[in-house]
Amino acid sequence: MQKYELWAYLVCVVCLLVGCNQGIGSQASPIMTSTQQMTETHSSTRTIQPPKTPTVPSAIKPTETLTPFPTSKPSLIELYQGAGDGVDEVTICMAVYSPFPQFILYEDGQLVFYNDGEYQETHLSEEQIKSLMQKIEATGYFKLGDDFNQHYDLPKDIEMGGGGWDVIVTVKGKLVDIDPALARYLLKPVQETVDIIRSYQPEGDIKTYKPEKISLTVMDAHTGEYFPTPDPSAKIQAWPTALFSLNSTIYLRELSKNEMDTLAKLNLFTGVPELRLFKQNGVVYYVLGCPPWYGW
Repeated sequence: MQKYELWAYLVCVVCLLVGCNQGIGSQASPIMTSTQQMTETHSSTRTIQPPKTPTVPSAIKPTETLTPFPTSKPSLIELYQGAGDGVDEVTICMAVYSPFPQFILYEDGQLVFYNDGEYQETHLSEEQIKSLMQKIEATGYFKLGDDFNQHYDLPKDIEMGGGGWDVIVTVKGKLVDIDPALARYLLKPVQETVDIIRSYQPEGDIKTYKPEKISLTVMDAHTGEYFPTPDPSAKIQAWPTALFSLNSTIYLRELSKNEMDTLAKLNLFTGVPELRLFKQNGVVYYVLGCPPWYGW
């Protein structure tokens, strides 16, 4: 084979490989929420989206537990959403992605759930818990197997990838890991169970949930990092001198009990996640309050 023929052959092979790689993909399914399309501004603007390639996550045993929230007391129902690789902690906090649950019902009746931009809580009666569990049981959820493939009706020729977004639901220890790119193949009991949990509207005394601990992240408000420069009419409070000094290197700082007591006394944060503006030494800062990442 002549040199120019060999060179042309190699070019064709490379083009074929690139074309095949670009052809793999699938559309996001309806199970994904609009928050997964949120835009994060960090040095430059980029849109966080689910991966195009469907993926089958590694199996998670039903006996495994996620990070407890806010304590390790037994739970009946848990629902977590997101996030894929590369999603930063600020976005995870603001959108309430994993490891933060969007819905968690404990055996003692305490319900903590994400609603209208904040965590809220209430307590369900035994009758309310029984009614909710009966609705889930009626879907056939507990008759499903524990293996990933037993939660889907997957075509034999479907192409799989790795990594990315997911939704995890656990009911009485039975866990299902949902890949949104494969959600259209979910068996009916799984989809109905997720719909029941997402649409659940508790009755009774509902209040803002305040965890015993929070983590703070501080950002200079005029750098344009993550959030825009505050409007001149924005409410800006003076940062209390009883607390630590603010600076833009504070990232996911978990507060001590004394600091939490001071925050509560001054009512600086009403709940989580919450973004507030504070001023210290002539500098304006965004301060983001999140549930703590570790030790909760």
